[in-house]
Amino acid sequence: MSADARRVGARRPIETDDLFRLRWLSEPRLAPSGEWAALTVTSLDRELDRVVSQVAWVAADVEGDGQLQPERGPVGQDHDPRWAPDGRRLAFVSDRSGGPQVWLTDIVERTSRQLTGFATGASGPSWAPDGGSVAFVAAEAGPAGPTASGVPTGPAGPTPTGPFTLAPFRWKIDGVGVVAGPTMRHIWIIQTGGGQARQLTHGDWDDDLARFSPDGGTVAFRSNRTDERRTSTTAELWLVSATGGEARCLVPALGAIRMHSWSPDGRWIAYVGHRQAEAQGVNQDVWLVEVATGAARNLTSLLDRPMGQWVRSDPPGMFLLPDLAWAPAGDAVHVVYADGGTSRVARVSLDGVVETVVAGPVGWFSFGVAPSGGQIAALGSTADDPGELVIVPPGGEPGGEPRVITELAAEWRAGIECGRTERIEFDAPDGQRLEAWIQHPAGRPATEQLPLVLH
Repeated sequence: MSADARRVGARRPIETDDLFRLRWLSEPRLAPSGEWAALTVTSLDRELDRVVSQVAWVAADVEGDGQLQPERGPVGQDHDPRWAPDGRRLAFVSDRSGGPQVWLTDIVERTSRQLTGFATGASGPSWAPDGGSVAFVAAEAGPAGPTASGVPTGPAGPTPTGPFTLAPFRWKIDGVGVVAGPTMRHIWIIQTGGGQARQLTHGDWDDDLARFSPDGGTVAFRSNRTDERRTSTTAELWLVSATGGEARCLVPALGAIRMHSWSPDGRWIAYVGHRQAEAQGVNQDVWLVEVATGAARNLTSLLDRPMGQWVRSDPPGMFLLPDLAWAPAGDAVHVVYADGGTSRVARVSLDGVVETVVAGPVGWFSFGVAPSGGQIAALGSTADDPGELVIVPPGGEPGGEPRVITELAAEWRAGIECGRTERIEFDAPDGQRLEAWIQHPAGRPATEQLPLVLH
């Protein structure tokens, strides 16, 4: 549509070609000072016939039409950007070399290089506090490829080819694909200058979600080392020295653990999950665990709402884990929780006081907190808006509006008429108040009677 048509307000129903103009934003991550925000931009590539994504960053101190600066790599699937403590480098996962590997990019020099080269892939990068090394997850058998500098990252192993021999039950992993054989994923550490990766955990089980303690001496990670691990949906939280050695179980397999995060002083670990064994469809809560003793308490037991992104429908790309981030002072954690047909970003104090910091009739699905500055970067969407990146001051902005940074969705929506979404409420037979939505077709009068299709 021409610019003249847009100026006079001409609008048309959405068309198939419009889907290829969409840009979905996800994984907002603020640099320590809050000066920059990194995120993942996902789209549909018509020529490649696949979903593609790219890591980009934008200045967080602008308002409206913030210019995304994309990482200069070939078209592929890039995701999981993680800022180095210096606020200049990003670790991320990319499949540009044939499979998912950890890459590093310098946002000042605009250069990128491959850090890992595992035949079965590497994922989940996590920076050490001194910025000198990165922990990640990779299969025990399979490191084969060299880094961009030609230095092998691990012992050689054959590249898996089809037909596949499938491991029982857990045979496919998000971001990795089909697991060719019963390989176990473990925690590895590699120096950011490259060289040989060092395996930190071992055994006949999977480990993931590696997170360094604030002093860099310990790595916390998720696992399940019980006899029922092959079929169980429960998880444990373990600790191991960053130099290696015997791991210690901090949280036993009492239920699900979906994300965890160290407090700034290293005394606590917060996690999102539940303690109802194999139960499905139950509320996830924010739990606080003392590292020295393992004593735990539920911070959100009085809030009858599920923690995590339960409102948003499936976007293209990977399914994302819930975000969980501490306030810089260590007196609260931030989390998303669902509330009816919306979701909110909340600040939960260590006394269990829940304060909403980003709200509105929006499904807020992802956020990040600047480790030093405390600013909040958030992404939310509605039925007709894939969402923009917004910045909220430290502690939230009660009664105010978040500052909008990008205008990707606004550009996409220009000239398009989306159908009106109507929210209704009704009582279930047991008295529970329920919500439902009616999606009206675009371009039809509100008074027109149309067939109702139930979904």
